Amino acid sequence: MKLLLPLNKDYADFEARMFKVIYILEKIEKRPSYEIIDVLKDTSKIASHQGREIIEIVLKSVYENKYEINAENFGQVLKTAQKHLFALGGVFGGKSLKKTENIAKSELKISVLSTFHGSFGFRLGFGNQRQLDIEDNCISKKVSKSFLHLLKISGEESISTFRDYISSQEKQISRTFRLFIKSLTTLESDFMFDWGSVGMENEEIARLSYSKVLEVDDALSKEEEENPHQIQEEGKFIKAGLEITKDEREFIFKPKIGDKIHGYISTELIQEFKEQDKSLTLKSRTYKVTIQENVKINEVTEEMKTTNEIISMEEIV
Repeated sequence: MKLLLPLNKDYADFEARMFKVIYILEKIEKRPSYEIIDVLKDTSKIASHQGREIIEIVLKSVYENKYEINAENFGQVLKTAQKHLFALGGVFGGKSLKKTENIAKSELKISVLSTFHGSFGFRLGFGNQRQLDIEDNCISKKVSKSFLHLLKISGEESISTFRDYISSQEKQISRTFRLFIKSLTTLESDFMFDWGSVGMENEEIARLSYSKVLEVDDALSKEEEENPHQIQEEGKFIKAGLEITKDEREFIFKPKIGDKIHGYISTELIQEFKEQDKSLTLKSRTYKVTIQENVKINEVTEEMKTTNEIISMEEIV
């Protein structure tokens, strides 16, 4: 069925025509007119009215006449979106992700406020803001703005531009965004993200086609593989082995500052030690090590696993 909409508000019968459209939708979709009108509202007006940031996600399946999505996949989208928002909160809060938990619960924790009839989508609301700050000092405003910005770059820019941008972000940001994008691939849909903010005059929109989702997913995977996160630490080994089997390569390293680090010594480094007839002395020796974080995503659970690997070390005399 098709409905013809008037394009010009100056028509004498404009209001009557719009009333007729809403009346028809009311009967077909079997829901009250105020619900239909609510969906048409600018998200920024909804945000200002409710005192919270709003993000609407609308999706359209790439397959014709498909009007359902897997509940588990849908839940994973919400779960990974929340992880990414928490990670952004850690950056803007100037603290580690774990330490932003109290802030996240109050302002960054998202809820499903409503779903849409007639199209697939849902409206997400952040926690109510503790202060309405027109200078954008509110953490939920910063986080939602950054989230939409990253989505716009993903959907509108070239993959090379996207990779340049994502490589400049903290690893926790790119990794949680990778989980979110991975969850979107399971829905096999084109997406529209509509952000409404408290005090903002107009909404902002980002669009991400399914083909673009797949491109971005591949780019994030390559970025992690080609540019893994590495850190350098000085400290002492509590446990270490220089054999080829995984269990015998396990190490426990205590940096001068910070918690113990667990992982494995790389087979390449062990081979280098053997070729140069080097040994590893644990007692009272201080080492400078380079530790690489290797990340894998479980294709079934979409959970991310990080393994620490020592790729270089030298004794500090």
